[in-house]
Amino acid sequence: MNHFKSKGCTDADGPATGPDADQGDGQSCYNAKRVKQAQAVLSLIGELKLKNALVLGDINAYGEEDPIHTFEDAGLTSPSKKYVEKDERYSYVFEGLSGELDHVLADKGARKLVTGATIWHVNSDEGRFMDYNTEFNPPYLYAPDPFRSSDHDPLLVGLRL
Repeated sequence: MNHFKSKGCTDADGPATGPDADQGDGQSCYNAKRVKQAQAVLSLIGELKLKNALVLGDINAYGEEDPIHTFEDAGLTSPSKKYVEKDERYSYVFEGLSGELDHVLADKGARKLVTGATIWHVNSDEGRFMDYNTEFNPPYLYAPDPFRSSDHDPLLVGLRL
């Protein structure tokens, strides 16, 4: 399970600089760091000699960005590309634009075990007034259900084990 560096250009250490600054290519800040994180995950898979590997989590990169290409170049692919219609292939909405920042990526062996995949749209489509953070969500709007329990939608993947 992964949570790669966000696209935000300022963090506790200050503004992004050098290769982590916004390069103007649409991938925002810290893309170089996310690529390094992808390479580290791939190294771990190799060092542990894992077969049937699944990489999942908030990669903070859309499907055509460098971190995802790093995984794809190493032979991992997303089951959502096979099982989820293109218009439904999003897990996050930001300023009215949607995309898939959250991923499940499977190696060749794991792909043979996948029986299906979907994205459960219970969070990203919900209004900010229903947000899971209480600074935007008055307590009377809270409900103990799955809706707006995050700002990202969960991905579900079926496996034949």
